Amino acid sequence: MSENVKKEIGGYRKWILPIAAAAVGILLLIFGTNGEKDSKKVSVQESSFAEPENTSATEFASATERKICTICEEIVGVGKVRAVVTLDGGYRAVYASDVQGSDSSYRNETVLTGSGNSEQAILVGYESPRIVGIGIVCEGGDDPNVRQSIIRLVSAAFDVGAHKIYVVGGE
Repeated sequence: MSENVKKEIGGYRKWILPIAAAAVGILLLIFGTNGEKDSKKVSVQESSFAEPENTSATEFASATERKICTICEEIVGVGKVRAVVTLDGGYRAVYASDVQGSDSSYRNETVLTGSGNSEQAILVGYESPRIVGIGIVCEGGDDPNVRQSIIRLVSAAFDVGAHKIYVVGGE
């Protein structure tokens, strides 16, 4: 080989390592960013919990009352509707837990991150307030068939036992 060819090959060797490192860095940026976006999407999809900072229990009850009124007014024989929702407390924090066990016994432990004084439970999301009672006053609520339709609809829509829903007629 001539001296010029050896210099050219030696020159290329100097650049191979920096070019390879740059290519790896670019690939990490591309794939690293996509992974973060995907994990954010997954966490949003997995968590359908409302955040209490954005919605209070009172606002949750009011929104539920409006939904009840809207769906009940669609029932044949029902006129103007008023609803009152009673809640058991407010939002509840839900933390990650590790459940281990067998048929005879099991252990449920909250998952912690960090160490020493900086240990913290992993917050998964928030559970909506639990509805413990619904009162509905509506035109047509005196009719037993209408009353039964309202109770079945509201019970199914809001996962509340029929015995916790009371419907009366009104003007």
